Amino acid sequence: MSRHAMRGDLRAHVNHLRERELVRMGEDTVAMVLELMPDYLVDGSLTPAMLLENSIRNLEHVLTRLLAEDDASNDELSPSFYDTGVRRAQQRVPLESVLYSFRIGGRVLWQSLVREVNQNGDHRERQRLLEEAVVVWELTDATSTAVARGYRDEQARILRRGQHRREAVLSALIDGRTRSATGIADSAEALGLAVHGRHVVAVTVALDALRGTMPHPEERLADARVKSAWTTQGTRLTGLIDLQTSGGLEEIIEILRNSLPDAAVAISEEFDDLNLVADAYRQATLALRTLPTDRPGVARARDRALESLLVGSPEVSRLLITSRLGGILDLRPRDRDIFLETILAIVECGGSARSAAERLFCHRNTVVKRARRIRELCGSDLGDLESLMPVYLAALALRTDPALLPGGGAGVHR
Repeated sequence: MSRHAMRGDLRAHVNHLRERELVRMGEDTVAMVLELMPDYLVDGSLTPAMLLENSIRNLEHVLTRLLAEDDASNDELSPSFYDTGVRRAQQRVPLESVLYSFRIGGRVLWQSLVREVNQNGDHRERQRLLEEAVVVWELTDATSTAVARGYRDEQARILRRGQHRREAVLSALIDGRTRSATGIADSAEALGLAVHGRHVVAVTVALDALRGTMPHPEERLADARVKSAWTTQGTRLTGLIDLQTSGGLEEIIEILRNSLPDAAVAISEEFDDLNLVADAYRQATLALRTLPTDRPGVARARDRALESLLVGSPEVSRLLITSRLGGILDLRPRDRDIFLETILAIVECGGSARSAAERLFCHRNTVVKRARRIRELCGSDLGDLESLMPVYLAALALRTDPALLPGGGAGVHR
């Protein structure tokens, strides 16, 4: 434990400063602070009178501590100085400036003590003062530590309040609760974004996406000087991203891929008005529902449009499945999945049996035979586009959401 009480005959000189020199020391401190840091009061919430009052109070506290009969821990010294740190954070005075002002106060106190002992003390007391110098400076360090702790605690609280405010504003945009021109303008100001301009919405699953992930995607984007705002709703993490501050959508996708390496992420199409955030959020959310949860990556909503349409209309998807897949649904799961994969491959390969065979790692003739069997099972000719598309959509619906399979069970997966 550091020693914070002055010993010996020096106490009389310390008491003299406390009783007769406090105001002068406070004024000297304020004058030096404003001379060395002319912008210290620039915010306006801290006036010279307030600074003088606070300086006198802090100097008195230090001198009283030097006169104490016992030593004290830093925690016992801290309340007054902790509160000063809190106030300075609220007044938005930079922490570096606050701590420098306390060093100035420590210098004024020490110089005053030296002057007092030189003028009114003897040789022995002057020698004693040099030996006791460590007490003064350790006490100054202890008060600075308390100030810094109060400042940082209050700054963290301010940031949390600001973040909660930003999250509430973004949630209102996402939910469509903010639609008026005034509300949109206020939201843009709170989020630090432009009302008009190029934006996208990104959605991922919050718990899985952020498990062990540091830093947060907002920090990664900020490192690239990209503005964004994020909020968590239930299990979803949603970000509103300003493309105008980025190098383009590809840069955003790369940043999200790197910051959320274990997550599936969906990105809406670009929009140019914050009034469209709710629509973009629904678009991205639907696209996210179509992505395999066990396959991380970033996908654009435009590339998942058909799957999103099916996921967004589960009743229509079930109708397609039950009315178009026929006997395929009655097969054993392994055989059923083989035929569903074949349907998907033929369509996604432009009807080419050879390309579908390469994709399915089998012979072209195998694909042709499966196509004949599919026609027998569901009554659809894979060579006829009009007949094929409903069957393809039914198979795609099962691949996107296996839970649509009548009676439950596993559907086809990529």
